Amino acid sequence: MALAPSLLTADAKLSIERAGFYLIKDEETGDAGQRRGVGKGRRFARFYDAGYRTKTPEGLDFVIQNTIGDPDIGGIIKSIIKHPRWGYLRFYSDILSSDYAWFFHIRDRKNDHEAIHTLQVQFWMPGSRAIFYAGSQLQSFEAGDPEKWGILRAPVLHMERNGIVKTVEDMPNGGYTIIDSRLGWTCDKGKFMNIGFGTEDEVRSWDKMPLPDTVTLKAKVAELEAHGFRTNFTFEQYQQSLDKEKEAK
Repeated sequence: MALAPSLLTADAKLSIERAGFYLIKDEETGDAGQRRGVGKGRRFARFYDAGYRTKTPEGLDFVIQNTIGDPDIGGIIKSIIKHPRWGYLRFYSDILSSDYAWFFHIRDRKNDHEAIHTLQVQFWMPGSRAIFYAGSQLQSFEAGDPEKWGILRAPVLHMERNGIVKTVEDMPNGGYTIIDSRLGWTCDKGKFMNIGFGTEDEVRSWDKMPLPDTVTLKAKVAELEAHGFRTNFTFEQYQQSLDKEKEAK
């Protein structure tokens, strides 16, 4: 039986605050759990197989409708970040070494009262396996980005501290997670999409996401903003934007 929206939101919020992540796995095709529609992992797989066109009006709609515009996911995000702004979009896979735990942010060791400032929604392809280091979001680590992936890494041996629990999750049919951006994780197998939502103060310090400078994309972003979806885009000449997208992959 599915949880009522208020109970689902409360359950997810508690899981993110305590363990650092909330996970929903896609069900087998044809199972009762699929009566509400195709799961997020399979939706992402279809989007990826169709060309992963994130810099189109349809691509922006896909992201919004499956994250902040989704009643369940949007409700969870807004229960933790009252006025979230979409400011991050990246694709990753098991090309990231499993010798490391990977982080979008590291907890500020000088701020014992640091609150969650960014949530990452992750869509996992069918057949993926992820490792989450529950509790790592409450600790600080020496981490860097020597290979310029755009995320931080720390040796997995550092995840053997007290208070951190290694949690292995197989997603044969795909699924999605919502994580505290300070949580450590490893992609042991598969591919996944990351969409980041942060507080106003946090996103203000990020680079803007580049989009081609076209009339249709400007109109789409204006439409999203008019419907209350807060974004963080800049418009650039097409080739310049395309080059940045290649660098991100």
